[in-house]
Amino acid sequence: MRIRLCLTLLNALCAMLSFTEANAESAQPCPVTSFQRANGMQLLEGRGASSGETAWALLFGFPVRAKLEEKIVIRMTGRSDLSVYARRSSGTVVRSSWGPVRHLSSKWHRPGDEWGMAFTFPNAGCWDVHATRGSAFADWRLQVQRM
Repeated sequence: MRIRLCLTLLNALCAMLSFTEANAESAQPCPVTSFQRANGMQLLEGRGASSGETAWALLFGFPVRAKLEEKIVIRMTGRSDLSVYARRSSGTVVRSSWGPVRHLSSKWHRPGDEWGMAFTFPNAGCWDVHATRGSAFADWRLQVQRM
């Protein structure tokens, strides 16, 4: 009888801990990048926190949703190719589902070269889109919403 009671309590405690871990991140504040309507466009743009280069991101869907392919365009000054990934504050890393693909022309006017890509964020929460170009880097914080 005591063993059964101990196992029941242990299972309940484990369930509470896993629920707390799964929801702890959504309860933490996410200092998101400020996105505003791009001039003459129906899309939102935001300046990245960068290491000296100029970097902008253009969102094709807002709010950004988990489990959907979300297109993002990045313009960044510098001299080499762009590399990009997204990291959740829990440590989960996702690569772009396609891209970055360099754009040779555009109607969006910000400094630097332009690349398009898409991410499928596996779950909601605070995500950091991190781009590097040579030794320069830039970051955009996104609060990804549930479907």
